[in-house]
Amino acid sequence: MPRPSKEVAIERLQWVLSSMPAQRPLSYGSSQIATWEKEFAKWKRDAEIAIRNTFSDEPDHLKDFRDSWGTRAHGESPNSYHWRGLGKAQAILESMIAEVGEYWDDTSQAAAPSETAQPGILPNTNQVFVIHGRDPGSFNCLCRRL
Repeated sequence: MPRPSKEVAIERLQWVLSSMPAQRPLSYGSSQIATWEKEFAKWKRDAEIAIRNTFSDEPDHLKDFRDSWGTRAHGESPNSYHWRGLGKAQAILESMIAEVGEYWDDTSQAAAPSETAQPGILPNTNQVFVIHGRDPGSFNCLCRRL
């Protein structure tokens, strides 16, 4: 998958950051927690998709985001665990936005012309390369069809 343009990547990551669920105290056992957990699950999945599609050639970015939550410490409240994870995720997303802004070219990699392409020369589409195994009957049948 080609890397998106710098502008699209920044816009996408800023959207993820701005749509982060609010860190608010939740009383467990109430309907608040179920609603917040649904919001959080959707946001986290949307964030992972955005990161994967922005940095498709760099899997460490997605791993860094997923590692934000780590393991819940013994005795740590669920509120504290989620807030700690959201704080780390926010810092990682801000770092990704800064990385794109600082180090990416203003043009998309997909928009760059191929180094091997020569203007005015079209590839020959009449040629077929056939790879065959150890079954000469299948190979010969395929060659006759071509």
